[in-house]
Amino acid sequence: MSKRMVALLLALVMLLGLLPAGALAAEPENNSLGKVHVIVENMTAKEGQDLGTVGTCPWAGKLVDTDVEMEAGDNGITLVAKAVKKTNESYAVLDGENKPVDKDAAYIASINGLAGGDYTEEENNGWMCTLNGWFTSSGLNAYQVGTGIADGDELRMMYSMTGGPDVGYTWNDPSTALASLNISGGTLSPAFASDVTEYTLTLDDGSKAVTLSSVQKDKSMQVRTYKGTTYDAMQAGLTRGNRKATIDVTADDTLLIVVGDQAWNSYQTIKKTVYTLTIAAAPQGWDGKTAMQPTKGDGSTEDPYQITSAAELAWLRNDINTRVASQGGYGSAAEKEAYGSAVLMNDIDLNDQAWVPISVVTSNGAKKGYTGTFNGNGHTIFGLNAIVDPNTTAAVGAALFGHVYGGTIKNLTVKGISNGKNYTAGIAAILFNGTISDCTSDVTVNGARMIGGITGYMSNADCKLICCANTGNITGNDTGAVGGVCGTANKGEINACYNSGTVTCTGNKRQTGGIAASGAAKITDCYNTGNVVTNTTKSKQVGGIVGYYSGTSLSNCYNTGAITASSNVGAILGGGGSGIENCYYDNTGTDANEATTALPVADINTARFATKLGAAFGSLGSGAPVLMWQTGAKAVAAFDVTPEDAVVTLTPAAKTAAGENNVFLLTSGTSYTYTVSASGRADASGALETGSKLYTIELPAAQAYRVWFNVMDKESGEKITGYTVEVKSGDTVCPAGEDGKYSLYAGKYTYTVSASGYETAKGEFTVTKTNHGVDVSMARPGAWDGTTTEQPEQVDGVYQIANAKQLAWFAQKINAGGSRSLCAVLISDIVINDASTNNEWTPIQDGISGYGAAEEDRCEYTGTFDGKGHTVYGLTAPLFGNADKGSMIKNVTVTGTITGSTNVGAICKTTYGNIESCVSYATITVDGKRTGGIAGLVYAGGSITNCINYGAITSTYATPSLAPDAKEAYIGGIVGYAYVGVETCANFGEVKATGDGISCVGGIAGYARVGYEAEAGSAYLLNCYNTGAVSAASKTGGIVGEAAVAVTNCYNTGAVTGGAIIGSSATGSSMKNCYYLTGSCTDGGSAAEKTEAEMKSAAFVLTLGEAYGQDTTPNQNKGYPIFTWQGGTKPTIDPDEEAVAKDAAALTVPETVTEAGDLHLTTTGDNSSTITWSSNNKTIITDAGVVTLPTMADETVTLTATVTKGLASQTRTFRVLVKTDTGFRQEELAKIEQSLPKSLVPVYGADTNVNELLRSKLAAAIKASGAALKPEDITVKLTNGGRNNRNSSDTTAYLNAGEENNGAITFYYNDPATDTRGGETVVSAVFQLTSGAASVTHTMTTIQIPWDVNKVKADMQERIAKNLTFDLIKGNNTSEEDITSDLTLPYHLDRDLWCHFTWSSANSAITIDEEKDQPTIAANGTGHVTPLAVDSTGKVTATIIFNKTASSPYEEPPITITKDFTLTVKSGSSVAVDQIKAALDLYTLDKLSYIYLTDPFDPQNVLGDVQLLRPRQLGLDGSEYSITVTSDSSYVQVNGYRANILPQLGQKTAVQLTVTIKYKANETISSSKKLTIQLAPLSQETIDREKLLIQKVRAALFDGMKGENTSPDAITKDLHSFQEVYLDENNELVWVYDVKEVTGMGLVPGDIPGYDPMASYSGGWRTFRSSNEAVITHESLHVNRPEQTTKVKVDCSLESERFTRYWTQFTEAGNTTEAEKWKDFAPQAMELELTVLGTSVDTDKAAADAVIALIDDIPTPVTLESESKITAARDAYDKLTDPQQALVSNYKKLTAAEAALAALKDAQDDTD
Repeated sequence: MSKRMVALLLALVMLLGLLPAGALAAEPENNSLGKVHVIVENMTAKEGQDLGTVGTCPWAGKLVDTDVEMEAGDNGITLVAKAVKKTNESYAVLDGENKPVDKDAAYIASINGLAGGDYTEEENNGWMCTLNGWFTSSGLNAYQVGTGIADGDELRMMYSMTGGPDVGYTWNDPSTALASLNISGGTLSPAFASDVTEYTLTLDDGSKAVTLSSVQKDKSMQVRTYKGTTYDAMQAGLTRGNRKATIDVTADDTLLIVVGDQAWNSYQTIKKTVYTLTIAAAPQGWDGKTAMQPTKGDGSTEDPYQITSAAELAWLRNDINTRVASQGGYGSAAEKEAYGSAVLMNDIDLNDQAWVPISVVTSNGAKKGYTGTFNGNGHTIFGLNAIVDPNTTAAVGAALFGHVYGGTIKNLTVKGISNGKNYTAGIAAILFNGTISDCTSDVTVNGARMIGGITGYMSNADCKLICCANTGNITGNDTGAVGGVCGTANKGEINACYNSGTVTCTGNKRQTGGIAASGAAKITDCYNTGNVVTNTTKSKQVGGIVGYYSGTSLSNCYNTGAITASSNVGAILGGGGSGIENCYYDNTGTDANEATTALPVADINTARFATKLGAAFGSLGSGAPVLMWQTGAKAVAAFDVTPEDAVVTLTPAAKTAAGENNVFLLTSGTSYTYTVSASGRADASGALETGSKLYTIELPAAQAYRVWFNVMDKESGEKITGYTVEVKSGDTVCPAGEDGKYSLYAGKYTYTVSASGYETAKGEFTVTKTNHGVDVSMARPGAWDGTTTEQPEQVDGVYQIANAKQLAWFAQKINAGGSRSLCAVLISDIVINDASTNNEWTPIQDGISGYGAAEEDRCEYTGTFDGKGHTVYGLTAPLFGNADKGSMIKNVTVTGTITGSTNVGAICKTTYGNIESCVSYATITVDGKRTGGIAGLVYAGGSITNCINYGAITSTYATPSLAPDAKEAYIGGIVGYAYVGVETCANFGEVKATGDGISCVGGIAGYARVGYEAEAGSAYLLNCYNTGAVSAASKTGGIVGEAAVAVTNCYNTGAVTGGAIIGSSATGSSMKNCYYLTGSCTDGGSAAEKTEAEMKSAAFVLTLGEAYGQDTTPNQNKGYPIFTWQGGTKPTIDPDEEAVAKDAAALTVPETVTEAGDLHLTTTGDNSSTITWSSNNKTIITDAGVVTLPTMADETVTLTATVTKGLASQTRTFRVLVKTDTGFRQEELAKIEQSLPKSLVPVYGADTNVNELLRSKLAAAIKASGAALKPEDITVKLTNGGRNNRNSSDTTAYLNAGEENNGAITFYYNDPATDTRGGETVVSAVFQLTSGAASVTHTMTTIQIPWDVNKVKADMQERIAKNLTFDLIKGNNTSEEDITSDLTLPYHLDRDLWCHFTWSSANSAITIDEEKDQPTIAANGTGHVTPLAVDSTGKVTATIIFNKTASSPYEEPPITITKDFTLTVKSGSSVAVDQIKAALDLYTLDKLSYIYLTDPFDPQNVLGDVQLLRPRQLGLDGSEYSITVTSDSSYVQVNGYRANILPQLGQKTAVQLTVTIKYKANETISSSKKLTIQLAPLSQETIDREKLLIQKVRAALFDGMKGENTSPDAITKDLHSFQEVYLDENNELVWVYDVKEVTGMGLVPGDIPGYDPMASYSGGWRTFRSSNEAVITHESLHVNRPEQTTKVKVDCSLESERFTRYWTQFTEAGNTTEAEKWKDFAPQAMELELTVLGTSVDTDKAAADAVIALIDDIPTPVTLESESKITAARDAYDKLTDPQQALVSNYKKLTAAEAALAALKDAQDDTD
């Protein structure tokens, strides 16, 4: 297809909503709302792939797979958009104008950044959509909810790169076949195949419905399903596209599945495909007696009996047993004839009836038995109940087959039981000179001895058991010879077999085995997993594979089953044994044979183990090996490689075994090669062999060469130092040596070179067999131009950003909604601005912040951004806007001048994620709030660690009208507002707020507190220091402006206009081990003051803790401590000084004291120092730490600790606030009150007092507030009962505020029938909380008062339950003891809607409609009554539900009571008798009709085949009753509900029909009726006319099949297969092509001889066969013209609809005399010989036509001026091929013109 064609078609698709051909909803659906399932997927383009005009592919795979609710006004486009947004709010769905789609959008152009456009010169790409698996012809926006889209539909958006074909839409040559058809509720016969259109669907037992789901080959073709033999293409049918649909059916119904009718496809005219499913009733179980000869086959090997039922299998058994009984035994193999060959056409159910074997055992030495071939054809025989033939005196041989003598049994599974004595098995009792292959026995076998799962006894060297399995349990009770597969295997071969059943011998002797009990047969490639058990102390010779082995070849076997016996026990062999090779068992067992090997269970349960066992074994991917013939098994290739880290690669790639290294599972039929490689080794490669195998490969060492790097400045050429190099071989990083040089092996490598101030350089080099240097030139980055972007490359999904253009691209990609989770690393420094530029920077992900935003509006960055130590220069705004949970920004340094308002930080505005190891030199100026050097706002769950700010931060925020407590600016050197831990961070820059009265400014953080729902302790300031100046009007701190967190191990040296460490403390604030420089602040608070010398001392570093070190070289902090991650070094000092420093740092004293008592001040440090204390107010706290609470007001006391050891000494001071008792309690109560809930909901039956309900909330409030009181310290009292909000006139006091029974609750009650409130809401109730002398009040916003449940239930019982009587539900019944028809079940009583009912049934004869719990439903439900075989008594229960319980603002528990009705449903027997009698009365001859003829039916002169009556025509349910009709004459053959008529020549024939109706639930209930008809005589004229028809058809076959062709020698168009051909009144042929027009009076195509409906592949033909399917297809006769002209034969077999049945009947009955009379009507083989013109003919004709035109252009008469045209014609003719020249029809004109021209030239020469 040309590019222009594709573009036009795809554009059309997009304009139609991206949906091709068809119109699914011809009629509107109902307007009910529901859900639609939406899938959005890109399975065609790979992520990162170049898509032409739309750029690279941003994502691949399944993006959306979800249900969405449908709302009024929705259409297909809005539903897709909803599903995308539901999956991820950041995903964009855009229309053709790049705008978000709405209901008016024409089509969807882009989803999550993946758009459509030109892909290549020949193809276009874009979004296409199926509705229930079909590309519809109406636009997606044309399908509205309720008018085209219905509840449960599926919309699947698919990205196409080829305009449709790659997602299942074919433009040029669409198929109307189904790819698959899945059915539940019945069995399809034959098995589904795309090119087979006629099927029988046999219902499962008891099934009344079938569920269909189908998939068409071409999704441009719609699938519709109809019930009946005709359909109307304008009707929607029973299914919606590919949606699974359940259809009610009965026997003899017909379902038509129609694919691709032209009325549904607007692009082209397509011939539909119709699949016909005829419904057949579930087969009745076999009665154990009925035997019926198969209708097809003669029992020979060439034409085996085709067995379709248990009755036919029983006939085969009886026939063979009769023959065997009459035989005297075969004297030699030559006398043996193969008889009784059979093939199963379907599964067979023997219905657990007693089964005498096929070919009963007379003795194990008899030379007679089954000699044929029995092919199970992959089917299963169920319900085997094998017994010993009661008519034989041998009393041996129970199995499906008895004695197999030279016969073959194959491809069969048997399930059931087999009970006998000796020679008992699942498949064959005795195998003599025969083969059993590909068989499975799931038969429970019980016998005496010589018993097995497959066979009990193998007695000849030619016996073979191949690829067989036993899964049933085997038990013998005599002297042994019990085996899982075979009992006694004297001779022959057992190959590729396994047993998983338990093998048990309860006898007193020996020989029991998992595969065989004993024998000398060759046993190879077998395994056993079943337990082998002998239940006697005398048992012996018991083995996992063989009990006693007397042969010489047992190999490639393993056993994992447990073995139990008294002696001679072996996991492989119990006794005997030679020639044992390669046999294994799990090491929990033992085996005395030295040739066997024990392995750990873990080694056996691997795919690798299969390679030990050999090519016959494979793996399922996990667990122990299985045989290759087992379903799912794959061959295994395992590699043992040296070195161990060598990498094994297969081509093509293969799946690896779970948990196993270098073990691969191979796909059958695929050829593989392998390559083994390892660093420093030479590669090895080769081809894998067929089957499982272990490959042992050792790679030889390779030689290494020395490589170094010469790094230079690109402009100056000067050498660069301080660079870093990363060298990779593939994805593996190569280490450098200590000298910086590399030792590398020959091959290709890549390098990345980084240096500060330079763009990262990347490249590749090749190591040859020399040492050499690699020259690298590095350029300094230039400034960004402010607009240009450039997509960076990706490595493992991470963008590698090398310059400002790429960083800008990354920002735009995320900000455009591409994906907020993209990850990136910087590989070079980035210059946004230098001194010469002024580019504006837009932060990465600058969308709506989570601060107050709804969850669906969140769009913060969630990826990882790693600066890798590089710097971003010249920012004008924060690098990032907003980051979400899980994000990580790290290792990046920024510079620049940043201005803003609120939520500003150089690295990030706000974040829920993590910021780590970042540095800012940026100057920040804002006029708003929440600003920090690193981040403005960090939410709970995030963190800031190892960060430094050097830039100055200024806030000019000033709003004089604000109240003093609303002027917090929250400005910090690191973070403005922190809900998180800030750790090991430092600030060097000035931090100030210049506004009047502005507060909350700190060197590290402006404000720090725990998040609202975060755990206590989740926010803190740990190991931080500040050296910058900090200033503001108030709440100014060297570390934090205002703190509600712990501040630990921090110090400040900067000039601060407020507190040294904390400017203002809030609840939750504490300070530990914090210090400030003398003179740096106006208020040291509880921090310790230190001089410059003290702070620069080694002891101070130790005092601060492990995070700090000394500032040595280079001097980063003027000698003050720095962090170890900055390069700080641990000091070495005098041990006593170190001890004093550590003990001083460890001291703690509470900042606030609320109780009198001892503070337990420490007097000896952990490092043996002595500690003394002094107090500046000994009245309140003594030097010993004893506290006396003040009585008047709170007191602040300073405690000084002096820590000494030897000559070393250090002091620390602590400020302690000692509070009065009442003041303390008052503060704590206030905290608790703030955390108490504002609304309560008492629960009826659980809560009786509202005070106690509020008390139950105290513990949570205390925990949330951090208060020090306990619940038992607090009393609760209701002081004001509030007011009733829902009804102000209701004076009921629901909450008692009086002294007596204070807080008691009165629950709500009102007349349910008139109530409109559904409960009451009390507002403004007031409680008093008291502790000691302190108290606070707590006002409740609402207290919900639920219903008084007991009062409501009493009403329901009296007013509802009593009035719900049997009379209201009885329907047409009269008594509770005599239920015969459906019940009427109301949903409420007398339309009193304050209660409604739901119904349930415990009576197995009564089923209830799906519950309806809507109280406004006026309709009644139904209790469906189905009489059983016996009377059924049980309860039907009404659950009465109160409708007026509250649902908002809280969910009130439902209030229900129940009422039971005990009902007896009478059995169906008496009903059945009456119904059968009535039906037989209705079954009269006048109701019969012809199947094809339109003549009135005359029972005294029957002219043709008769349509018999069906159950529904007699008022019967076909699922409950069966009707059979039998004939007393072979001239009427009854097939289901059709009577085929075979009238006699020249005479009328009387035939008696017997009609029998049975009740299926009890078939003893039945009755019959006899009817007599007269068959009209058959005339010789009619016979002669039929012969004439055959002659005419044979002569005119091409005319009937030619289609648009005109000659059999020039076929270019499709042929037309026909359904029937007959003679009209003028004896002219009438060809019928529509099955609906068949008359039943002509010739029809029948099965061509050789057609096998049960074969796994029948060749694709049935009624019309082509000799060359590539040119003319079977059946449909579609012509695919080859390049060259080709001869093709098409044959068929025609049958007379009226007379072939005569020949068939007499032939099958063996009546050769009568069959000879009708031989002219045997199936007629007819054949057409056709010539299909090749496409080269068209080419030849076109070439010839061009030359013809040139010749025609030669003028007449010819003149000398004609020479050029004659020459052109001649040149063109000579270039033609011989076939082309033969088509030039005017060639003679050319030769004549040439002759005339030559004459003219001669004449001219003469004149000259």
